[in-house]
Amino acid sequence: MSVNDDDADDDDDERVVINVSGMRFHTRRSTLERYPDTLLGDRSKRRRYLDPARRELFFDRNRPSFDAILYFYQSGGRLRRPLAVHPDIFIEELEFYQFDDDVIERFRRVEGYWDPSWEAPPPDMPRYCRRATSLSLAHVVHLDSYSPQCRHPVATVTPHFLPQFH
Repeated sequence: MSVNDDDADDDDDERVVINVSGMRFHTRRSTLERYPDTLLGDRSKRRRYLDPARRELFFDRNRPSFDAILYFYQSGGRLRRPLAVHPDIFIEELEFYQFDDDVIERFRRVEGYWDPSWEAPPPDMPRYCRRATSLSLAHVVHLDSYSPQCRHPVATVTPHFLPQFH
């Protein structure tokens, strides 16, 4: 990376070195600038992280996530979270690198995050038809009975380790 990063005469395919917590990645400036609203795609935003002595960008960030971050730029927008990185950490990295809200929301959906605004609200049910249930990895929900008063199946929650009698 040129120390004169803002020189307009620089070659569009200038090599960029990105150091993420000690691991160096190499790419081209034109690859990063495909997404100009992101931290890496905007020259003025990334200039803050330039280490002129080493001629590289330095980020003290999550290394395993950065493989996927860089792949996003190289692949034209495909986002694949590394399996070793927890989704919450990956979202923090997407936010740090200033990815668009649409990209982050699309990732959240793929990962199974739920937001009430994504679905229509459930129909109103009489109070006596509602039953608070919790679903976790240790529970299984069975739709095993029908309430004649409210015309809705009644869910029962049973721990998965108990015998199931029907």
